[in-house]
Amino acid sequence: MSKLAVFKTQDASQIEGGVAGQIQIETLKPLDYDNQRFQVDLKGNVNPDQLNQEDTRAGDIGYRGTLSYVDQYELPNGGDIGFSIGVQRSDISQPEQEIQSTSNTGSSSFACLVGSTQNQGFSNNTSTDDDCEDNPAGSSNNGGYNTAIDPETGVAIDSGETFAFVPSQRHYRQNDTRDERDAIFSALQWQPNDRWDVNLDVEWSKRVQSETRNNLTFNGQKRNDRDIDLPGNENTSTFDQLEFTNLGAITNFVTDNSLEVQGDNYEREETYIGGGLNVAYDVTDRLSMSADVSFSETK
Repeated sequence: MSKLAVFKTQDASQIEGGVAGQIQIETLKPLDYDNQRFQVDLKGNVNPDQLNQEDTRAGDIGYRGTLSYVDQYELPNGGDIGFSIGVQRSDISQPEQEIQSTSNTGSSSFACLVGSTQNQGFSNNTSTDDDCEDNPAGSSNNGGYNTAIDPETGVAIDSGETFAFVPSQRHYRQNDTRDERDAIFSALQWQPNDRWDVNLDVEWSKRVQSETRNNLTFNGQKRNDRDIDLPGNENTSTFDQLEFTNLGAITNFVTDNSLEVQGDNYEREETYIGGGLNVAYDVTDRLSMSADVSFSETK
């Protein structure tokens, strides 16, 4: 490459209509470069978190290798031609550790009413097992804060009621990720005389990201089950120990849930091919004409 330009602000002169955040990458023009070059670059990749895992997808040590060559030639019938080619191979690990929870505003997390009646939110009722769910308008199911608007007051039906947010699940995730990338860049520049300039460039690349996701999951945190299996606690609700802030954030509670080890495999394959042809002609010393055609496709 001869140039990488990042446009942080809008510019009407840009092809894409002056969109901010545009990145322009210009292929090196071999004749303009006017030097022969052969270059090799090799980089290593080691992640401490990867060393803590066994039998990983990418192994302990990754790498990125680059090879490029630029040269120019004089043609027998006059004129000059030059070419450049670059090849890159990358195979690295990208381990991650994450803590995830169901969103407080999503379909699996609920603003549950506190101290309410049977089968509604966090009740202290001892004759039923409450499971806090979102309470639809007009419903008497297990549930929570009714967000339906009361047409007479213009606010939520349960406005002013005490509530607490409870996620359904919490995950502690370890990701074993391998990121493989291959790319080839090539450019050809031909100048049959001092008036013509023809440039052709082509790029092909492929990326495969594969990931093993291992989750330690705590399920059912919104479940309010009676401790009927514990002697002396037959009449105690697990949410008797509920503590929360005035904004609904829980700071302490005891619930009946399950611990699970969950896992799945994720893979994303992305292939790109693109190219461009530019032809320029100097009609006079003061007038030049040029034309471009290009193709770009990502799958």
